[in-house]
Amino acid sequence: MQEKSYPYTSNNARFRYEFTSVIDNKIVRKVVRITQTSISNVYNLALFDILADGTLSDISESRNKDLRTVLATVFRIVMDFYTQKPGAFLLFRGSDARRHRLYSIVIAREFNQLSERFVIYGLKNDVLCPFTPNSHFDFYVIEQKL
Repeated sequence: MQEKSYPYTSNNARFRYEFTSVIDNKIVRKVVRITQTSISNVYNLALFDILADGTLSDISESRNKDLRTVLATVFRIVMDFYTQKPGAFLLFRGSDARRHRLYSIVIAREFNQLSERFVIYGLKNDVLCPFTPNSHFDFYVIEQKL
């Protein structure tokens, strides 16, 4: 992704990354958490807003009109993660149908550029197959090309 991204901070020991989305006078703190799943070398990627009370929400809508910048920041975070965990698989999905479809659209739009660094899969009914646009997957999975 060639979009600009936000600067972020990280706690590399826990794979927790934080950044701030700022548009006009609206500030939204965000967190990307990457957690180990029960499957060896497979990690879950999740994007959250930090609410006023400090809790994390993957269903809030900030409507900050900076989706491309937020997703470019997540992409940079994924690259950072792979410097520490080469060969790992990152698994993710939208927290609702709209977000899940949005991720599919973004992957399809950026597929050529993403494919330079990653192998992108879709997971459906526990079957891993190459990502294809306009297909429904339960999860998206990315693997860094080594």
